[in-house]
Amino acid sequence: MSVGAHNLWVAGLGLVIVGLAAWFLCRTSGAGAAPVSAWLLTLRIGLGHVPEALLSGTLDEHLQERALVSIETARQGAALDLVYEVQLRASAEALVKNLHRLEGVQGANLKRRGVDLD
Repeated sequence: MSVGAHNLWVAGLGLVIVGLAAWFLCRTSGAGAAPVSAWLLTLRIGLGHVPEALLSGTLDEHLQERALVSIETARQGAALDLVYEVQLRASAEALVKNLHRLEGVQGANLKRRGVDLD
């Protein structure tokens, strides 16, 4: 609009201000960084097992970060379903294979957060 009104200095000043604001927002929001995908890890563990003692070594080996999102009973109280939001350090396949080898783990499901696979 300022160019149409023959105020080129206003257009130039607006361009500089908007450019600086965009650069600042890009730097502070991490938009230029490589995206880290979040995964949801759902584990079913037999009721007689302590989840942290059972899983801590395997999860620490394969994950950068983990946060427990939810926990609920399953199979009429005979098992626990734990849902973690995780960031992988190693391959997803290796994590799931190692979890299935642990005694007490009845099931493991790993999927990208926000992806509906139904």
